[in-house]
Amino acid sequence: MNFDDNLIEKVEHEHHVENIQVAVRVRPLQKKEERCSIETMEIRTSRTPPSVCVGDKEHLYDKVFPEDTLQDFVYEDCVSSLVEECFDGRNVTILAYGQTGSGKTYTMGMGKQSGVNKSNHTGILPRIAHHLFDYKAEKESWARTQGFAIPEITFTVSFLELYQEKFFDLLNKSDASDREEAHVFVRDQRRRDGSVFVTVSGLKTKEVSTAEHIMAVLHHGTRERVTVKTAMNERSSRSHAVFTIMITHRRVIHHESGHAEIVTTSSKLNIVDLAGSERLKRSKATGMRAKEGININTGLFALGNVISALSRGSNTNAHIPYRSNKLTRLLQDSLGGGSKTLLIACMSPAIIDHLETANTLLFASRARKIQNKVVINQRKEEDSEMEYLRKQIGWMSLELMDLREKSLNDDEGEMHNLRQRLNSLEMENKLLSKELETYKKGMKSRACVIL
Repeated sequence: MNFDDNLIEKVEHEHHVENIQVAVRVRPLQKKEERCSIETMEIRTSRTPPSVCVGDKEHLYDKVFPEDTLQDFVYEDCVSSLVEECFDGRNVTILAYGQTGSGKTYTMGMGKQSGVNKSNHTGILPRIAHHLFDYKAEKESWARTQGFAIPEITFTVSFLELYQEKFFDLLNKSDASDREEAHVFVRDQRRRDGSVFVTVSGLKTKEVSTAEHIMAVLHHGTRERVTVKTAMNERSSRSHAVFTIMITHRRVIHHESGHAEIVTTSSKLNIVDLAGSERLKRSKATGMRAKEGININTGLFALGNVISALSRGSNTNAHIPYRSNKLTRLLQDSLGGGSKTLLIACMSPAIIDHLETANTLLFASRARKIQNKVVINQRKEEDSEMEYLRKQIGWMSLELMDLREKSLNDDEGEMHNLRQRLNSLEMENKLLSKELETYKKGMKSRACVIL
């Protein structure tokens, strides 16, 4: 997913290759499981090196969080730095994966109980909301103390639900009983370097001005999201949800040479709460609930195929089945694309969940092998105007050449008219060139005045 289409041709792309970051979080036994005397698996976790051992098998990851890990530690250890990178123009995706009831929604903070104020139970998204505006205030304060121009930073949000292989706009509904499929379009766009990224259009967006505003929008959309009670989870998400925060950051960049220029970066921070995998035999779902479970498993199976194909290596000719499912299509830029991606794999310690836990750990191990070519989305203020002037000069030059060739073959009567037209074009070309130089100087002086 990416930003305004009008920006695409003006973007300067800087990129580097890095692997998807993978964290594993083990939840504690639930009260219901304790009451039923559910036994736990033999799980050993280590933070140095980050690893999870189930039985005799050891799995290595980037971060590992045992059962007693607090929400604050999870955020500071693997999310905080990613949020700040968004201000530099990098797209970031944070997604939670795991079976139903493994703690994904709790970790992400996208449930109906998510509060605005921080507490030990506050999840990732509410903390991001506070972090964004705290970091914005820091940048503004630093600019003031240095005597620089105050950066212009804006935040816009959208909330997308994928339910039963249909898109729903969670910010564009007034009546929960009247659910209409959203006219959302997922399309490929191509960067100047030839790489492909995915854009999503058709969603309603809202500009937000405070952390409380972000949480109010989240709660509005969460009320519309489909959740039900099953035998495995009191509040089972029956859909995948993507909450996106678009960040535009316009500021003055100072170079060591003393030159300054106005630069705008645009990025997207995607927080993805995937519905959990489930076995119908254990969830005891029937009718519509069973159909929902089948669709959830189908999407996650397609996601597993994409992860598996990407983890085999960097063969550019290998087919990656992104288009086999709407979920994988939606996550294309986050998996092997241009985004920085963090996968948090949530797992249960209960022995009755040993098959689901083994699958989750295998999924996480494969995801860790995937490489993304992370792109910085940036443009300079003068790019669009200068590009227009350069094109005008180019067309003028071509026309001049054409007229000079014609003048060699035309009669005396036409020669006079052609010479006049030639002189006029040469004069216009000089004026445009002068205007281009004046514009360049104006941009430099404008940056100095802003300082």
